Amino acid sequence: MDIEKEDLMPEIMWSYPKTIDKALEALQNKGAVPHGGGTGLLMGGLKKTALIDLKGLSLRFIEEESDHFKIGAMATYSDCAKYLPSGNVVAIALSKAASTPLRNRITVGGSIAMAPIWSDIIGPMVASSGKIKLAGNDARIPVEEYLRDSELRRNSLIEHVEVPKFDGIQYYHRETRTHFDYPMFTLSMVIDGESAKVVITGVKSKFARLESIEKAITGEISADEAIAKLDLDFPSKMQARANYLRKVAVTEILRGLEKIGGIR
Repeated sequence: MDIEKEDLMPEIMWSYPKTIDKALEALQNKGAVPHGGGTGLLMGGLKKTALIDLKGLSLRFIEEESDHFKIGAMATYSDCAKYLPSGNVVAIALSKAASTPLRNRITVGGSIAMAPIWSDIIGPMVASSGKIKLAGNDARIPVEEYLRDSELRRNSLIEHVEVPKFDGIQYYHRETRTHFDYPMFTLSMVIDGESAKVVITGVKSKFARLESIEKAITGEISADEAIAKLDLDFPSKMQARANYLRKVAVTEILRGLEKIGGIR
């Protein structure tokens, strides 16, 4: 059988930086992609020509600060599920994600940087007002801002993420056919004092703030008004059509509201 040249996996150049500066330098090479757990290598096809191994950068850690948890970009989903408080929405989400072998490989930094539509970390990080620290940038950037700004993401490298501490109500739902399958969508609700954030993933824009539900939780509008204003723009997927996903999502939103104590 003849194999066409374009069907072959391209030759890949590896680099093994020992410092952040060297990693940023390597990122300037055309086609260069950071390599952490390796689970995202096939995203976008086999077009990577340069991989930057991040294992030498000491980015696998979880540290407790006064008002947040500082999580290195190379920390895995399993690390977070093990060391974050069990009631934290990020810990809840990552403990349910994928399968055990994948949770042991998927890294926090890679999952946020690539932000696949099935990611389990995006919704909880946005809902909890999580932040990231980029290499070469001292600012702490809200994850929501990072995901919406393509220029900010270009040739950037996440050093760590910050998950806020608080005693508010936190809720997470993962809609799947089997427990280890990709989620068709996820739903995250975080209520802290008088504020609320509700985030759904799996939509065409990857994630969306459900502002009408947030207003219903804080008592600004009624539940009926909130549901009527919902704009859930799902793509049709292999698992289900868009109309079906919208109906299931509304049902799960109502269930979530009931579990967190309903509308104020």
